Parts: sequence; C-alpha cells; structure tokens
Amino acid sequence: MRRLVDVMLALHARDPGLHRVLFEEAPLPPRLRARVANLERTMAAEVAALLEEHGVPRAEAPVAARLAVEVLESLTHRLVLHDVAREPAPAGTGAERHAREITRLLMGYLESKRGAPGPRRAAGR
Repeated sequence: MRRLVDVMLALHARDPGLHRVLFEEAPLPPRLRARVANLERTMAAEVAALLEEHGVPRAEAPVAARLAVEVLESLTHRLVLHDVAREPAPAGTGAERHAREITRLLMGYLESKRGAPGPRRAAGR
C-alpha cells in the first residue's frame, strides 16, 4: 500500500501547476475523462484482486477497492496540489508523515474488510 501511495504522490507532484489547471480549473475533454476513469477502474480491479488474495470476501472486495482508490486519489491530489505537505509544521510532519498516515488510514480500512460478511439479504428473498 505504501508503494501505491508513494506512486500516486509522485504522479501528482510531477507538475502540480499543470495538474491543478487540468483537473480543477479547466473542463476535462471527454477522451481524457474516459482515460482517467479507465485508469481508476483498472487500479480498483487490481486492488480488489489483492484484497481477495488477502482474505477479503469476494462480495466486499470490489467496493472496498473502489473506495480505497478514490480516497487515495482525493488525498494525494489535495496533499500535492494544495500545499498541505509543504505548510510550516512541527518536526516529523510534511509529505513523509502524510504518506505514512494515508497508508495507515487505507490499511486500517482494508484490514477491517478481511473476513467481513458479504451483503445481507432481506428475509424472504
């Protein structure tokens, strides 16, 4: 998970000004929007497969994976583009600490899904 967090941070940090303009200030062309959505679906499918390998029930894995990818995208986007990691802060904070905390957050959520019961059916269905 930490490698995935680091990769996402690096992708967002590559050119933060351009990234901000493309994803916050300008409308995305349909082709680019489709590519981004496809990339997120691919990432979620890969994460879902890993979750299943690590004991997350098949019924839980796709939703948990999708949420993890969306949370990771949102947090890394905000962290890099809005200077959250560069704000003056006490020692031990900044980008490294944020990456550790994002990893802890995602791992805590995903580990809670291990052995989770699948969706319940209403009585009589």
